[in-house]
Amino acid sequence: MLRAALGAGVFFALHALLALAMPGALGGGDVKLAVPLGAVLGVLGPTWMLVALVVAAVVTLALIVVVPRWRSGAPHGPGLLGVTCALVIAVGVPGVSPVIAPRLPGADVELNAPLAIEGFRRVG
Repeated sequence: MLRAALGAGVFFALHALLALAMPGALGGGDVKLAVPLGAVLGVLGPTWMLVALVVAAVVTLALIVVVPRWRSGAPHGPGLLGVTCALVIAVGVPGVSPVIAPRLPGADVELNAPLAIEGFRRVG
């Protein structure tokens, strides 16, 4: 619970500071979305939070390049939400087995956690 609260606070602060420092870079919805997603990423660990920040920025830049109507600016929320969901699926949460995830230094999720969902089996 503490890690989720810390994650939410840190992720919100980072997004709020960016929105204040660069007006127009992030919308209010993106900053608000950072709170619940930061809570989820906080549970996964600080390494995964950093991974989410970087990958979400890359996804947002890719949207600007690929979608012509977003040349003047793309929403950051879809990339942030997609990356967070992908990390939860790939890494898992403490006590639930991940689907696919390398063990990164500093990551707090163990790959050898017992499977918590029947019907799934570990490959390899």
